[in-house]
Amino acid sequence: MALLRRLLYLGTRFSQAIKMEKFKPSSYVEVKRNRTTLWIKHVDAISCLSNDQEEGLLYSASWDKTFKVWRIGISNCIESIKAHDDAVNSLVASVDGTIYTGSADGTVKVWKRQQNGKVIRHALVQTLLS
Repeated sequence: MALLRRLLYLGTRFSQAIKMEKFKPSSYVEVKRNRTTLWIKHVDAISCLSNDQEEGLLYSASWDKTFKVWRIGISNCIESIKAHDDAVNSLVASVDGTIYTGSADGTVKVWKRQQNGKVIRHALVQTLLS
């Protein structure tokens, strides 16, 4: 995956480019060492990707302890979730809207996609192997 001139290239079998729109100053948050970055961007290495083609969603998980939900059709990050206390190393999106994340903290968490109109949110359902 690479970000080049506001295009996001996903290294998949069926590569596609997602155009990134201009970002508003309100989209920035403070991160390590008093630096600011876009909240939609992971601040550490991305460890895995999962795609929900039916819903048009892409999930990315990172060593920054979060997973993010991207709407592929409009090229936007629609949700950022602090999922674990350590790096998120695996993420699987199932057809029924359930998301499974695994972390270096030794836990597996189960998340459920909830849709209220056009708004999509993910809620923690269960923590396994804690």
